[in-house]
Amino acid sequence: MQFFKRSESDSRQGGWIDLGIQAGLTLALSVVLFTLGGRWLDAQLGTSPLFLIVGTLWGAGGGTWWVILRVKQYSDKEEKRAQSGDAEGDRG
Repeated sequence: MQFFKRSESDSRQGGWIDLGIQAGLTLALSVVLFTLGGRWLDAQLGTSPLFLIVGTLWGAGGGTWWVILRVKQYSDKEEKRAQSGDAEGDRG
């Protein structure tokens, strides 16, 4: 038995919110982890800001790339869902 049933528009909005949370966490964690990795590598090799900067840029670039791919994938899925919903509405 369901006490609360989400409408179709609520489900779509919730999906975008989930994607936004994933994007924010992915960007933040990738930048932080690659920055810390670059800092550690600089300490080991004595090349003070070099790998810190490279790690930060790689983290930001990789996180951004992931977000772009996920948003495109989710957007394509939503378009297909909307088109199939429109097609079903035309039939009924």
